Amino acid sequence: MGKSTVMKVLYNNCPSHYWGVYVDLINYNAFLATKPDSKAMWNCFLRNEGTKNTNVKKQFKSIFRKNKKIHLYLDGLDEVDSGYVNSVLDFVKEASSDGINVWISSRENLRQMISQTLNVLPIEIQELSKEQQENYIYNKLKEKYRKEEITIILEAIYSSV
Repeated sequence: MGKSTVMKVLYNNCPSHYWGVYVDLINYNAFLATKPDSKAMWNCFLRNEGTKNTNVKKQFKSIFRKNKKIHLYLDGLDEVDSGYVNSVLDFVKEASSDGINVWISSRENLRQMISQTLNVLPIEIQELSKEQQENYIYNKLKEKYRKEEITIILEAIYSSV
């Protein structure tokens, strides 16, 4: 599962008492080139977050924003032009200090910069090996199925992928 897939799963499972905002950063390089401040970034990200703005939705968004009930998912920091990464991290720092929950996805090359700038310990997500997957499935099913049945289930899973 790739980093964007993980971010979309997190976004799609955002708690219902939060407003989830998913931002695919690769689409914002031209905007970031204008050197926007944090307020302009917020306005741009919230305006373009994908939902059609009816009056009711605008009212809900206003309430969520006022109460800082927002989960912000910034996908692909590594896909932002290198000259704009610090601006995005400054925005994240400000949003986080305002009580906004921020998730960032990036490749390994920005791990140290993210850690130092935001004073966080990034989580590294790695793909599970086939053996790890089999052990996980086996441990979940072993109380309901015999070993032979689990083997058949595993074969069916792998043949369908």
